[in-house]
Amino acid sequence: MTPRILLIRLSSLGDIVLMMPLIRALRRKYPDAEIDLIVKSQFEPLARRFPGLTNIIAFDTKATKLSAMRAELQAKNYTHVLDLHGSLRSRVLRKLSGAKIAIIRKRPIKRWFLVDLKFDFLRHDPDAIGRYFETAAALDVKDTGEAPTFDLAPITPDDKLIAFCPGAKHYNKQWPPPYYRALAKELVEKGYTIECFGSADERELAQYISEDLPKDSFRIRCGEVPLEALPEEFARAHVAVTNDSALMHIAAAAGVPTVSMFGPTVRSLGFFPRAKSSIVLEVEKLRCRPCTTIGMSRCPKGHFRCMREIEPEQVMVAIENA
Repeated sequence: MTPRILLIRLSSLGDIVLMMPLIRALRRKYPDAEIDLIVKSQFEPLARRFPGLTNIIAFDTKATKLSAMRAELQAKNYTHVLDLHGSLRSRVLRKLSGAKIAIIRKRPIKRWFLVDLKFDFLRHDPDAIGRYFETAAALDVKDTGEAPTFDLAPITPDDKLIAFCPGAKHYNKQWPPPYYRALAKELVEKGYTIECFGSADERELAQYISEDLPKDSFRIRCGEVPLEALPEEFARAHVAVTNDSALMHIAAAAGVPTVSMFGPTVRSLGFFPRAKSSIVLEVEKLRCRPCTTIGMSRCPKGHFRCMREIEPEQVMVAIENA
């Protein structure tokens, strides 16, 4: 029997991008299957770029009633529901009669041991993508280590164009703005141009970074580029310089070499990029890492060494080696 599969991952954007290898694997295994995805409405345009999906179901947190959506989903007679979110809302949505339900294993106890006690019992566990594949065990698809990838038309990158993504949802996942500013100055002196991406709220940050640079060397694109257009925009760049953020995952999936700074989080938490062209810079053997699973509004220790000790010179070397 050809399965009818519902995937649930409402947020966040980076986690949604990491679903792409599972969707591809399901499509290869079941070329005629219906494979639908529920996401928050603001992420729907980008999800439409994911190869292998049949339908995108947009969930508006302000307008959508869970009971009405669940009734609509029940009418579709899904055979398998993969809850890749594990939230209260996804719990309500996944309860469909007759469907085989699989729920992501987030390993909260192991996370607690790692973050709070610094005992790493997650070291040999699957990363975030691998955990998605665990939910699909009944559908007989295997994680082969594939990275998220958009299907883009060929684009020749400009070897003198650098994409900056200096924003982050949480303060302590953001490499210090003065470091971005120093790096931008050095890049421009070496003949590079920079395009800066992010939300409209991050325009002020971009303006700070570019303050002392020639106007034609630094273009602020924050708030100007729709989510669904970002893959092609990133694909024009030689390298993307990012924090641990959703834009990092989008850039890597667009095939751009990424240089990313990871501070409060570590590889064992499962969110390092898989792309071979991705470089992660971190301060290893810092005893206070990790201090969080998703980010915080401050450094709990007050010194912020995990980011401050990644110097602009290190990032410059990584860019030149990318």
